[in-house]
Amino acid sequence: MKLSIMVTVSMFILATFSGCGGGGGSMSGPSGPGDGGGGGQQPIGIKLSGVCLGPYIVGNPNSGAVVSESDLRQYLTIIALNFKSVRFYGSTGGLEKGPAIAKSLGLKVASGAWIGANDSANDKEIASLKANCEAHFVDVAVVGNEVFLRNDQTETKMLGYLSVIKATGVTTTIVEEWNALLKHPNIMNACDELWVNIYPFWEGVAIDQSMARFEADYNQVKSAAGGKKIVISETGWPSAGSANSAAIPTLENEAKYLANLVAWAKTNQVEYYLFEMFDEPWKSEPGGVGPNWGMWGTNLQLKAGLEKVFSADNTGGGSGGGSGGGGGDNGGGNLPTFIYTPIVNVPQAVNDLGKRICQEQRNIVTPGGTEWSPAFSSADQSSFNSSGKLATIVTQVKSSQDFTAGVASIKTLSAADQTRIFTSFITPLYSTWAMNGHVGSDGTTDAGYAVEKQISTALTNAVKEAIGVSGGDDDEGNLPVISYNPISSVPQAVNDLGKRICQEQRLVVTPGGNSWSPGFSSYDQSVFNSSGKLATIVTKVKATQVFTAGVASIRTLSADDQSRVFTSYQKPLYPTWAMNGHIGSDGTTDAGYAVEGQIAAALSDAVKAAL
Repeated sequence: MKLSIMVTVSMFILATFSGCGGGGGSMSGPSGPGDGGGGGQQPIGIKLSGVCLGPYIVGNPNSGAVVSESDLRQYLTIIALNFKSVRFYGSTGGLEKGPAIAKSLGLKVASGAWIGANDSANDKEIASLKANCEAHFVDVAVVGNEVFLRNDQTETKMLGYLSVIKATGVTTTIVEEWNALLKHPNIMNACDELWVNIYPFWEGVAIDQSMARFEADYNQVKSAAGGKKIVISETGWPSAGSANSAAIPTLENEAKYLANLVAWAKTNQVEYYLFEMFDEPWKSEPGGVGPNWGMWGTNLQLKAGLEKVFSADNTGGGSGGGSGGGGGDNGGGNLPTFIYTPIVNVPQAVNDLGKRICQEQRNIVTPGGTEWSPAFSSADQSSFNSSGKLATIVTQVKSSQDFTAGVASIKTLSAADQTRIFTSFITPLYSTWAMNGHVGSDGTTDAGYAVEKQISTALTNAVKEAIGVSGGDDDEGNLPVISYNPISSVPQAVNDLGKRICQEQRLVVTPGGNSWSPGFSSYDQSVFNSSGKLATIVTKVKATQVFTAGVASIRTLSADDQSRVFTSYQKPLYPTWAMNGHIGSDGTTDAGYAVEGQIAAALSDAVKAAL
């Protein structure tokens, strides 16, 4: 990416907030699309991950325009119909009201402090952002946007601003153009998450090569991220203006790029913020593309042809999360409404996650969230246990913003507070099941309670695993010691993952890892297949550093070496099962071998999918 080009794109964002610190006339936006429906008032399709809001549809912030609270509410209402998250760039000039409004509309809020060369204005931005964080209106605090690209501040000064906001306990980051961020490893280390702006358009790439360039840029950041979450804080394509080398700004190309980006993010489970929500006519950039980055026009209507962008993300979950019971990141409207008793003296994100855990229970035990009906019987419990839905729920929730934000907040708390949280999370939604009259059609009173307990326990354990509590990345020594034959001429991380795949087989077929005992029968095989444990194992291993490092190393290998790796991974731990005397109590010899093969195949497939 050429620095001169990126300075250009950054300068129009700088100008957006250059007048935020001062006064100025109030800005009154359009009257809106009317009450008769239309793209601005109805959901377009599936809610997308997030969008950047530049609210100056009329007026010019360089002339002192201040966005009004009523305009913000109007814009955010449209955003809430179509996105799960919104990103603000500043916290003064009227924008300080945005997070509270956005929260009231159910949006996740990424709120920023605009940092420029003026220290006095910067201090006001930081103070205002800090106040909104302390009021629990902010999920992620963004300190500055492309500050280093513009050379507005020193690294030392930015680290100071960052520390002020991090002290609030809110997830905190600094946004940079991807290449500029890589030049500041101290900033990368200090941020809770890595938020990067990636623009193939400004790199002069043709639309048909745009996603290849995007992914190449993203992977450079990923290779230096040290396992930290990466969020695409800005990306987009203008709908009009002059070409930038091979990059042609047309409405068709805007639709194509955004749809491809959404599909890529779904596949790779990456959170993103599209740039931007509305056209802003005051902006000027080379080629006249400045006013034309919006998905919605100044009439507050979606631009023609962009509907397909909202059908590309059809998972209903998080940033490319799963599907099924419970809906999307915040349910997309599919999660039930009920009274949730919050945990006291913890960040809002913790209670958001606690509520989500309860909602997932409610979605299964009272389908659709209908209170107390229909009844949940032992037959329903049996069906749930054999369906594998528990693992699906865990995977879905782990890919959601509720989970990411909740885990980040829990990490900041004391051990005592974490214990309080886990005690609350693991408690079933309705622990006095029979007292509430929720008796199954077969007269059972504990089936619903039992399933709720399974769900709350599995999700609580997922949270613990994510923050390194109780077992940690490699189960803190709970994995069995085995004799593992390494694959030759591959990085150590590849063999570490291969060994982990074998250890997971051993844990199931020889409980506790005890050699050859107890026997694994066809009955044990039947129980395993109906338990949903296979999916749980895959979910657990995918969350480990062993998996992440192994996949990263396999990516560097040739196709022939990758084939050797997968051939090894897919082999059951003990292929000559009967020869080793491991005969089940019912005389069968192939049950353990078969289950080992299932585990090996499922984990190998997970590695392939990650590649």
